[in-house]
Formats: sequence, C-alpha cells, structure tokens
Amino acid sequence: MSNPAVKRTAVFRTEASPEIGGGHLIRCLSLADGLSKEGWKCVFAVTGKTPDTVPALNDSGHAIQILSGPAGDEPADIASKWGDGYVFLIVDHYGRDEKFEGACRSWADGILVIDDLANRPHDCDFLLDQTLGRGREDYAPGVNRECRMLLGPDYALLREQFPAAREEALSRRMKAGAVRRILISLGATDPEDVNSLALRGVARSGADAAVDVVMGSQSPNLEKVNKIAEEMPQRVRVLTDVSNMAGLMASADLSVGAAGVSTWERCCLGLPSIVIIRAESQRLQGQFVKESGLAIVLGWTHEVSEEDIAGAIALLAEDSARRLEIGGAASAACDGRGVERTVREIDKLTRPKSLVAG
Repeated sequence: MSNPAVKRTAVFRTEASPEIGGGHLIRCLSLADGLSKEGWKCVFAVTGKTPDTVPALNDSGHAIQILSGPAGDEPADIASKWGDGYVFLIVDHYGRDEKFEGACRSWADGILVIDDLANRPHDCDFLLDQTLGRGREDYAPGVNRECRMLLGPDYALLREQFPAAREEALSRRMKAGAVRRILISLGATDPEDVNSLALRGVARSGADAAVDVVMGSQSPNLEKVNKIAEEMPQRVRVLTDVSNMAGLMASADLSVGAAGVSTWERCCLGLPSIVIIRAESQRLQGQFVKESGLAIVLGWTHEVSEEDIAGAIALLAEDSARRLEIGGAASAACDGRGVERTVREIDKLTRPKSLVAG
C-alpha cells in the first residue's frame, strides 16, 4: 500500500499548437487520468497556445501552469511551484532533450520521456515509444543503461474510453455488414488541410455512407472543410473538439486517418483504416503498419491523391473479408491497456523509494 502522507505530483512538460497539433497532449492526458486514479496530483506545464488548441485540457480537472519564459528558465519555474514532495516529471516534447531533463534532476525524483523520433539523447529513468517496430537500439547510446524502455503498442497511451468500448466494437465488426459510416480524423489542427483531400476522395468513391469529420475548433481549415461538406453527395457531419472519440470509432465501419497517436485508438477498436503518413514522427510506424497488414497505408501526404483515397474506400467497401482481415490484425496489435502498464511501471520506481510505510 502506498503511504498516503507522501504527496505525489506528476508534472507533464508537453505542448499543443496549431502547428504541431494535439497528439502529444492527448496521450499525456490519458496517462494523467490513469495516475490520478492512483492518487497522483497531475500538473501540465505548457505554453499559452496549448489550452486553446486542445480545450479538453481545461476540462480535465488537472492543474495547469502556463510557461512564458525562455526554455532555459523552465526547470526552475516548474520547481518553484511544484517541487515539494515526490515529483515525477513526464516530458513529451520534441524541443526538449537531455539538457532540459538533466536540469530537472535536482527536484525530479524520476523522469519519463515519451518520444517517437529517436533523434536526440535523453536523461531519464523511463523512455516510452509506442511506435510499432521500435527497439532499444534506436535510442542507444542516447539513454543510460539503467533506463527502462517501454516500447511498442503495448504501451500506447489511450484514454479509458477506448478499452471500455473494445469488446462491443469488436463484436460489431464480426458481423461485417455494409459500410454505412465513414470516419475521417486527420489531426486536431490539420494545417496541411488533408481533411479536404479525404472528403473529396470520399465523394469520388461514390460510397453510400454517412461521413463524420473530426477536427479541432482551432483548425485553420475548418471553414473550408465545412464548405466542402455542404457540397458532398454524402451526408457529412463536421464535428469539433470531440470528447467521445471511442464512440465515433466504434460506430464507424471504415476510417481515413493519420499514422500517429490515433493509429492505436483505431486498432484497439478493430476499425479498418486507410492511413496517410503526415510527419516524420509517423514514418516508421506507417511502414510497420503497412507491413503488418493493420491498415491500407497510402503513403505520405504529398504522394496521396483523392483518386487514391477513392480507390481504397471502394476496395474496402466492396470486400467485407478484407475489412475483417484488417480489423482482426489491428485489434490483435493493441488492446488499449497501455496506460495501466505504464502506471504500473512508474509505481515500481516510486513505491520502494519513499511511498511504502515501513
């Protein structure tokens, strides 16, 4: 049993913005919710753009610290407010590395880094990379030998709603009915406007299906997408700042999405998907998803046309056996319990040191 007298605080240094999207923040919110259930106080140390980009942060109930100074001042700024008791630092930020993490060692009792680029050294006790196909060698020698590596989709940080919806969603998939609902979800901000491309692909496919498009309210292309939706031959709903994403995925028969964080949400629910690679951080995952048959991967954004999307939709709509095959492989790759596993790993570090009564 943990000692209730010890104050445990998890500080998340992460970010969201129209430029980088909201994936980092969403997976951190998932982990924060899991830690909160175990009695942790969770704090998000972010810049001012973050709550505006992902309003779910404001509604999460977790504490928020807005950082406004230079990056070099952040370790001291965070410590001045949250440095008491047992403090565990979680870093999910492409702009931070061993220099930042090392500067936090004076007050952080443990450090978890969440990464998917493997392009810089880290000073941490845990490194989590949920990318399919990732190995420890990808990060060596950039992490110390004692660092515990949490690799692959077993550690995918999904919100609780996904494993909760899994059984019912997979049961529905087994019926392999016609494609009646298509989900398009290509990131909260979608600065490259891939949603418009996907919608035109759906229109060209001639699919007899309703369409849900999920975006963030701060997306610069929201107005354009709404206009295209109004002109579509299919019935289209454009939904913003969705809280029940698992419900939408569970009710969809087919999805067009990116190769990032949402990959494992779709896999957890066995949703047959057409995938577009949108960033370097998605390159390796997109490659392994394709090779493992977890989705139809069309390639990078600049390589994909609306004709490509239309063809893939028509193919899957007409081939229920192929949809079953893809959905089955996807669901076997991720059970949605990554938060539970990660919290257990953190608990192994924290309990023996100071959180167990003698």
